[in-house]
Amino acid sequence: MFILYGVGQMLDDLNRINVLYDIYSPLLTGRRQEVLRLYFSDNLSMGEIAEGYGISRQAVYDLIRRSLAAIEAFEDKLGLYSLFNFQQDRLLEADRILKQTQLADTDRKRLEEIVREMRHRNEQ
Repeated sequence: MFILYGVGQMLDDLNRINVLYDIYSPLLTGRRQEVLRLYFSDNLSMGEIAEGYGISRQAVYDLIRRSLAAIEAFEDKLGLYSLFNFQQDRLLEADRILKQTQLADTDRKRLEEIVREMRHRNEQ
């Protein structure tokens, strides 16, 4: 069964995979790192990767699937991607507020709250 995604959803998924890879690839074996890089970053097909490694296309598919499951499991346990997104959202908000020419007291208090949230989240 084929699931059709909109282009935006596909890009969001690919971006998520790339960030998860950046964060967790050091926890993968060298072979898993290489196959994910070849497939997602270098845009090689499963057939091309299979030929390079002298294995079947199905073996490459299984390796990619297991590798993605591993980085998802790392995220479930460590939450570094979630933390990254949290920090990025707060920093974008703080940047938006700081770009205003005059800061109202409410904006200044919100910036202080953002800083406290980020400090608290980083200490967890």
